[in-house]
Amino acid sequence: MIRRLCLGLAVVACLAALALSAINLVVPQRNGILALTQVFAPYLSLGLLVFLPLCLLRRGGVGLLRQLMLACLVVFLIRFVPGTVALPRSADPSAIQVPVTTWNLELGQADPVVVVDTIRSMPAGLVGLEELTHAHADPIAADLAIRRKFPYQVLKPRGGSTGLGLLSSWPIEEGWTFDYAPPVLSATVTPEVGRSMAVVVAHPLPGSFGPGRFGLPTYDASSRDRDIDVLRQLIDPILAAGTPLVLFGDFNIVDREVGYGELAAGLIDAQHAVGLGPGLTWRPPEIEWLPFGLLRIDHIYSANGLVPLDIEPDCTPRGSDHCIVRATLQLQPGDDP
Repeated sequence: MIRRLCLGLAVVACLAALALSAINLVVPQRNGILALTQVFAPYLSLGLLVFLPLCLLRRGGVGLLRQLMLACLVVFLIRFVPGTVALPRSADPSAIQVPVTTWNLELGQADPVVVVDTIRSMPAGLVGLEELTHAHADPIAADLAIRRKFPYQVLKPRGGSTGLGLLSSWPIEEGWTFDYAPPVLSATVTPEVGRSMAVVVAHPLPGSFGPGRFGLPTYDASSRDRDIDVLRQLIDPILAAGTPLVLFGDFNIVDREVGYGELAAGLIDAQHAVGLGPGLTWRPPEIEWLPFGLLRIDHIYSANGLVPLDIEPDCTPRGSDHCIVRATLQLQPGDDP
């Protein structure tokens, strides 16, 4: 009796997983409980592993479960493996290498000494900082080693999660802009050789989670998607002008959400292009001691001749719930990117 009940539950769970995958793919949702299932879809699928031992039974009723588990495996591979098996590209020795790093500092939670030491060790190039508060901005600005590596700095600390910072090894031209609704820092950076680059550090604020009908969790990404729309109004003219663009930061969106397509249109997602593995960058604050992420919400994009060569998250626990994400982009010198 218990065996039949377990087999029945396993069959129902597999059928539910397949149906949910079909709904997510055919009619993806922007808000609501189904949108939340899109965010956590891989983990919902992996939950079926608890029924895997039942497939080893030799008695009746197992054949159907095996077939359904195989179908779920195929769907999992089709949905979640593409975009996780890219390999780094070889560098062009005649091109400019542009190291890019993004790090959400989680509202000043990390020890400032750790933050300063970590930034000192980052490769020269561009560094974007999100959720920058005075607790971190002041020691960063005062540190001589950071100033030598990143002599050009725009630090806009704020209370809450809207502060941003940009550190650059190359000159930041006058005319940079900062806004906190949504948080976007835009600048023009000129390497020692080659064309100027548009550099945009952004932090669309997250959607809201909460109880919905019947006490089920729900998700409303409307405000975040409005932030993304404002961001697109900034970068679309840059794309149209053909200016090399680096867009990076914490976007609070995974690539399974409807808004991701709107955000990434016309851009190269470095993780999809050259990342090996899922590139997960965030875990809840309660388990930020884990040396790996659970969701990929920190992204590095490029366009107009800036090509990613490699990318890798660094999830060493440093007092923030976000991992550091480092990538190398490549830009041809001169007028031709």
